[in-house]
Amino acid sequence: MYVKLLALLPGVALGCFWVGPGVAQSTKSRPAETLTVRTIEYQLVPPVIAGQVEEAFQKIGFTTGKVYDPKKVEQARDVIAALYAKRGAASVLVDYRVTRVPPRGLEIAFTAKCPCDSSRIATAATSATASQGEFFVREIDSLALSGLFPKEQVEVRVRLIGRRFDGSQLEELMESVREALQNFGFFAAMVTQPSIEPLATGKAPTPVRLRFRVTQAERRYRLREVRWEGVKAFPVQMIEQLVPLQPGDVFDASKIRAGLEAVRRLYESSGYLHFVSTPSTTIDRDDATIAIVFSAQEGPLMRD
Repeated sequence: MYVKLLALLPGVALGCFWVGPGVAQSTKSRPAETLTVRTIEYQLVPPVIAGQVEEAFQKIGFTTGKVYDPKKVEQARDVIAALYAKRGAASVLVDYRVTRVPPRGLEIAFTAKCPCDSSRIATAATSATASQGEFFVREIDSLALSGLFPKEQVEVRVRLIGRRFDGSQLEELMESVREALQNFGFFAAMVTQPSIEPLATGKAPTPVRLRFRVTQAERRYRLREVRWEGVKAFPVQMIEQLVPLQPGDVFDASKIRAGLEAVRRLYESSGYLHFVSTPSTTIDRDDATIAIVFSAQEGPLMRD
């Protein structure tokens, strides 16, 4: 039997799923609570891509940070189905799942499944990716960067605009975006698998618009503590001053790397050619802080 169960959790609706024989359905009412949509995920098949879904969701006011409304989720699912129908793929089935994210958040994941061979309805974007041709990034979907400060958006664009790549290098492009996000303090941020939209034909490399989504970027992590162990050749305070990040600062992975490089150069210039530092990171997701302890292995002093 294929049914829809609602309110399986207080104030939470689970999307359509199978319930087999012997599965009891509780009808006991529970008090509702106010929950917030923390993340919205998509697993799509051609010809619809994430950027088109995001634009449609913006129009109906279905975005992260809003109070959870089961009717709005149903509307969002219908919006995705309409996008497929408009593109001649009405046979695609759209489902969703709602997952609790403590303390009062929700993750909503939409899944589109095609009962047929999805390769028959491939779009130009996915065909272009599969062809392993040469591309270059001319544009970036603006919605992907909407949660960043203007100067942060500029940094991401500098990393991507003009980059030449082939279909096998998309992950490398997204790794560059993830690195930038960690430098902005979004330590837990994730970047979805991107899609490309050709902006012209008959050119080599092909100019494209890059579409992707950033999730789990609601909170900027801060440095709670940075500590060094095993330092004997220099005062610990001297080593700490080489890391341009203090407790309470927004966590910036690039500054940590720069500090480690400065410490390495100090040891090397002083004759400690085998110096190694090993970081141990503790992440507190409740208060969005990161503590780092560096274990220094100075090695022998190499004299001339």
